[in-house]
Amino acid sequence: MSIFTKLSTVIKSNINDLISRAENPE
Repeated sequence: MSIFTKLSTVIKSNINDLISRAENPE
């Protein structure tokens, strides 16, 4: 299960990063 937990964490981080870039394009 730890693998899935790490994957979900990475995915959430990537999504948050994409959202941040979309809101603050530089």
